[in-house]
Amino acid sequence: MSADDRANREGPSPEGATSVRRLHNDFGELRGLSIWLRRFATRNAIDVETVASLELCVHEMVTNVIDHAYHDDELHEIVVRLRASADEVVAAVEDDGEPFNPVEAPPRPRPTTLDEATVRGYGIPILRALAQRLEYSRVDGHNRFSLAVRRRGTR
Repeated sequence: MSADDRANREGPSPEGATSVRRLHNDFGELRGLSIWLRRFATRNAIDVETVASLELCVHEMVTNVIDHAYHDDELHEIVVRLRASADEVVAAVEDDGEPFNPVEAPPRPRPTTLDEATVRGYGIPILRALAQRLEYSRVDGHNRFSLAVRRRGTR
């Protein structure tokens, strides 16, 4: 079954427009994830600045799951949900990987030398900088991590 066959469920909800995409723990799925997210944004008149922040956040969330949540070579399902309201867009990622609460992750220490600086470890600080709200829960063996990005032009 292809990602597109597993993917798109859309419809209205009391809180706003929603869409669900199911993908596997495979970096090759990220391109389709971006296309789906941008189509959702277009259908819901989400401005380009909000889309850029949202896409970066969703990619970071899913990349972290693919990169860190699994310690086997098995195929796992990752579920991404989007919900757009008048003032924000909420992205939620659910996976069956190892428990990890990014909300409680300690802040990244600022490097004092070039030797201390690394190219990894900036994902959670990026999420914290771009999102207005981060939430995490562990339910029935699944991580559920969501964030809200405020739509530009709203207060």
